[in-house]
Amino acid sequence: MRILLDPGHGAGAKFNRGSKIGNEGDNTFRMYLIFKKALEKKGFEVGTTRQVITDNPSLASRGQKGKGYDLMLSLHTNAGGGSGVEVWDDVNPKYSNKKLGVVICNAVSTTINIPNRGVKYRKNSSGGNYYGVLRNNYAKNGMIIEFCFHDNFNELKKYLDNLELVANNLANAIAKYYGVEKMENKKFDYKGHWAEKYIEEVKEQGIMTGYDDGDFKPDEKVTRAELAVVAAKILKKN
Repeated sequence: MRILLDPGHGAGAKFNRGSKIGNEGDNTFRMYLIFKKALEKKGFEVGTTRQVITDNPSLASRGQKGKGYDLMLSLHTNAGGGSGVEVWDDVNPKYSNKKLGVVICNAVSTTINIPNRGVKYRKNSSGGNYYGVLRNNYAKNGMIIEFCFHDNFNELKKYLDNLELVANNLANAIAKYYGVEKMENKKFDYKGHWAEKYIEEVKEQGIMTGYDDGDFKPDEKVTRAELAVVAAKILKKN
């Protein structure tokens, strides 16, 4: 299964947005780096809209990068004097998943003991998504996670002090929801193979992902269809 993580906003003071500690765009990128590893340990293939912290793609391009992904999660923290975690789900039933939104809210709320504000929906004047990243989402499902309120010092500090715990518990909850097998201790069939380092490299680059169980069958013949997929990904990257 493929998940696209969108660390909200860009880097630096321009994206402080009232944050009491650091800047929202920097903090969301920190969460992305930890969350990505936690999800990958569960066997998910994880992509991103921001390759480096200084990246700040448009809302439209962020959503469009979801093409080919099963889920797009836009990572944010909130403002406005409140408290707690909430999820903004896609208002289009084709791309929404309220049950997963509930799972995410519960996982974050219980991990750092903050209020659970639940799953929410917001439409624009045309009846579509108010938020641009959801309006342009190309993934099968898409939602925005507001982990906490960054203008609430105590809440933000609790969140930032426990990023790894939040990421791991959230990855566990998502894996359980999708029924994804835990893969931390699995010995993949390419480990110790002469091509191991090359396989790891193409996995990191998103060129090849292997089979559903994480194996690569490194000594099996490649089919024309598999070769076509790899070639298409290489051409797209270039």
